[in-house]
Amino acid sequence: MAAPVFIVPEAATIIGTAGLTLDLSQFQPRQIELFQIYLMRLQYNLEEIVLNIATQLEKLEKTPVVLCDRGLLDGKAYAGE
Repeated sequence: MAAPVFIVPEAATIIGTAGLTLDLSQFQPRQIELFQIYLMRLQYNLEEIVLNIATQLEKLEKTPVVLCDRGLLDGKAYAGE
């Protein structure tokens, strides 16, 4: 039996497909910071959920593969210093 494969979606894509603007040039610095914090929380939670499910499968002697479409540290590129 093939290993189960899980793909964690990118949080920014989820936000974008929900209709929210990702053009951060329209925001003040504090708003950009808050947006990145919220995005980071969403990405973290998505990754945590999938990893928890994968861990449960591992206990059933199935070795899952978890792939992250981007990931938690991706936001660092947009967070400034």
